[in-house]
Amino acid sequence: MVKWIGVNKFAMDYDIQRNTYTNSYEIAFDGKRGIDDWMADELTAYDSEYLCHEILLASNTTIIIRFRDIEVLKL
Repeated sequence: MVKWIGVNKFAMDYDIQRNTYTNSYEIAFDGKRGIDDWMADELTAYDSEYLCHEILLASNTTIIIRFRDIEVLKL
C-alpha cells in the first residue's frame, strides 16, 4: 500500500474514449472496467520540498501526485 503525505497536487487525465474497441466508438466493457492496470511509475524530485509520483496505467491514463513524503507499507 502506498501513502502519500503532504499532497499539494493530484492530477489524472483519464478519458473513457480511449477505452474503445478497435475501429469503433463503442466503449469497451460498457465502461465498467475502471481506469485499468498500473503499468509503470516514476518518483522524482519536483523541487527542494516536494516529490512527484507519475503513474502510467494501461489505459494510457497518467496520474500525477505531488507530495512531501511517502510511505510504502507491506500488505
